[in-house]
Amino acid sequence: MAKKNRIIYLIFILFLIFYSSSIDCLANSLWRKVENRAFRVGEKLTYIVKWKGVVGGTAVMQVKKIVKISGRDAYYVTLSTRSSRFFDIFYKIRDLIESYIDKQGIFTWKQRKKLREGKYRSNKETIYDQEKHQALYKGKKIDIPIYVQDSLSSIYYLRTQ
Repeated sequence: MAKKNRIIYLIFILFLIFYSSSIDCLANSLWRKVENRAFRVGEKLTYIVKWKGVVGGTAVMQVKKIVKISGRDAYYVTLSTRSSRFFDIFYKIRDLIESYIDKQGIFTWKQRKKLREGKYRSNKETIYDQEKHQALYKGKKIDIPIYVQDSLSSIYYLRTQ
């Protein structure tokens, strides 16, 4: 009788292992997969902004690292913009936009904006709950379509197409 219980117990354990791994596979297959050959960690793109031949500032886009967010791998990417010393006299710009982009599906999980433009100051964060199709912005829940992009992640998504 004890041997029979062990066999039943072993079958039960094997079932749980198989079931949990198939649930994990199913959960991963629910998300879209976007083939990405366009960018990778370590990429840094620097743009020089000119106006009538005068350098107005720079914009730097970087894919900094892979992080875990909402249990998934995500690219941590940034866009920093700054005005040149000359233009700082008139209108100083020091902006930083951070985006967390799902590595597999190239959609947004979170975005932060730290804007410093002249006397204007703003710090904003938006959390995208892709599973519930809601974004949390300024304490309010907003309905969003699945795989919604923020301004920065949309650039990276377009590069994969």
